[in-house]
Amino acid sequence: MLLIAYLVYRRNGLALLLYALVVIGTLIWAIAEVGFDFWELARRTDVLVVFGIWLLLPFVYHLFATQARPGAVTMAVCLVLTGVALAYAAFHDPQEKNGVLNASASAAAPAPHADADNWTAYGRTQAGTRYSPLAQINLQNVKNLQLACILLPVNDGHLFELDAKTGRRA
Repeated sequence: MLLIAYLVYRRNGLALLLYALVVIGTLIWAIAEVGFDFWELARRTDVLVVFGIWLLLPFVYHLFATQARPGAVTMAVCLVLTGVALAYAAFHDPQEKNGVLNASASAAAPAPHADADNWTAYGRTQAGTRYSPLAQINLQNVKNLQLACILLPVNDGHLFELDAKTGRRA
């Protein structure tokens, strides 16, 4: 990279060719290391691609005195290949696993060791099943439920309870 920086400073077009080789070499190494995982590829190639695009901008490209055209074409091809690899990786996530959940496996069942009257953990059990064996409220009597109280936050983050009938603090 120091050689490329020196060549850019000297306005030598060979810098573009060498930089293109660094970009394509980095892309090959990144794909070999992490596969087509978009975020992993992006963080390994982002800075190189940004500087590569900057080197191809007309106001920078025209500053090169010698051998600029072959290096610029090679750089453009390498940047396009990097873009294609990133686009492919963005739409083909290796961590995405599509499948079908068996209906019998998704039916929640109570844990045999769980206390039926108590939620001892978030989701009722340590497995977080969120299944409640309680039967006091059912489809027939749910329409009879009434508001008993309202919990409202105050400025310091604490809650206070209001009586639903009177609207006063309980």
